[in-house]
Formats: sequence, C-alpha cells, structure tokens
Amino acid sequence: MAEENAAAESTATPAEGENAVEGQTAESETPVLGGQTEADPKEGEASEGEKGEANEEGKGDEPKEGEDPKEDAKPLKAEDYDFTLPDGFAPDETLMGEFKEFAAGKQFSKEDAQELMDFHVKTETKRAEEFKNMQAEWKTQAEQDKEIGGSNYEQNLAVANQALSKVGTPELTSLIDSSGFGNHPEVIRLFYKIGVAIGEDKVVTGANAGQQADTKDPVNFYSNSNMK
Repeated sequence: MAEENAAAESTATPAEGENAVEGQTAESETPVLGGQTEADPKEGEASEGEKGEANEEGKGDEPKEGEDPKEDAKPLKAEDYDFTLPDGFAPDETLMGEFKEFAAGKQFSKEDAQELMDFHVKTETKRAEEFKNMQAEWKTQAEQDKEIGGSNYEQNLAVANQALSKVGTPELTSLIDSSGFGNHPEVIRLFYKIGVAIGEDKVVTGANAGQQADTKDPVNFYSNSNMK
C-alpha cells in the first residue's frame, strides 16, 4: 500500500507542475516589452496632448505686443474710413459717403474696406479704358466713311459742328460731348446732313436771286401743288 501511495503521489506531481506552467503562460500573454500603455487620465483630468492644444489655442487670443485690445473692440464709424486712391481717380463724393456708411454698418475692417475700394477703382478704370477705345474706333469709322469721311472729313465735320451749334441746345451739346457720342459716325452724319440742308436753303439762284419766296403764301409753300 505504501508503494502504491508513493506511486500515486509521484504521478500527481507532474500534473500540478503542468497547472503551474499553464498559469504562467496565461499570465504572460500580455507582452512586457513594448506592451505597456499609459494610464488613462482620470475623469475631469486632461491628457498632456489636450493640455498642449489648449495652450496653443489660448496663445492666439492674447493681444500682440503694441496692440491695444480696447481699441480693437471699438466699433468703426463712417468717418474712421480713409481710403487711398490712385492719382487721377476722382470718386463720386456722394457714393463715397454711402460706401463708408455701408462699411461701418457691416463693421468691415479698414483693410477689408480698402480692398473693396481697390477692386472698385480697378473696375471703373477698366470700364473707362474700354469706352475710350470704343470712341477711338468710332472716330476711325467716321474718317473712313464713304459719305462723311475720306479727304473731306475735316470739312464735313465742320459742317456738322456748325449745324449742331445752330439747331442744338447747350444741354444737347453738353450731353453729346460728355457721352463721347460726338465721335460716332451716325451722329456726325446726322448733323452733317442738317448742315447741308441749312446751307441749301440759303442758296438762291436764277432770276429770283437776292429774293426769298414768301412761305406764308400757300401757293409758294406748296409749290408742287395745283393751288393757284
């Protein structure tokens, strides 16, 4: 019996050893080298990365050296805007005042308002250049026109200007001059024909030279009629 018990004990020992190895294997499944992670931050405690981001965000809100945060907080008024304009550009003072009021209402920064004004100046300058080029093209067309142009262009132009001064009002003359349409061939043609018609009315030839027909008489007024 003693021998059987000893044999049984010796047989059980390896099993216990096997359990111990299995326990060690289960506990060592998590690698030791490179397998450790930082402990999760406690509730309400920010991680180091979050702290760094918060510090970077806070820096952007700090006023720069030489800046007065109180001054930046003051709302801009229309009179606070002062624009830089190129030489030779004459803005409409009424529109300029309205734009300043608009910028103040939207609280545009001075830099943004200046950029908008620069864009407006660029647009107006381009428009003026295009219209100037179009006037030059009209003048070239008039000079090359078969009826009013050619070698007699200057003479015909003088006839047109003389007609405008006689039949046109000062307001019409100013309108034609300011609009640039005085260079348009059709405008020149119109007043040239008026000038020619006025000149023909003054010419009296034949036996009635020096005399003018009485246009008040219906017979003379309707000279081609059968009225006698």
